[in-house]
Amino acid sequence: MPSNPEVTYSVIDLGTNTCLLLIASIFENRVTKLFEAQEIPRLGKDLYKTGKISSGSFEIVSEIFEKYISISKNIR
Repeated sequence: MPSNPEVTYSVIDLGTNTCLLLIASIFENRVTKLFEAQEIPRLGKDLYKTGKISSGSFEIVSEIFEKYISISKNIR
């Protein structure tokens, strides 16, 4: 009987203040954490005052996403 192949997943959790990355592999119903990171872009800063997310916060989050994508591509 062939075994299930190992699969690696990257998950990004973007919240009001933090941006988290978790990279894990799943093999034979076991999850193994390979890498995790946390950045604090403060996406929600002044959101309640202005009702808007600042363009500067979007730029910071974009840079974080690019970094997380690069990390994800290089971990196997």
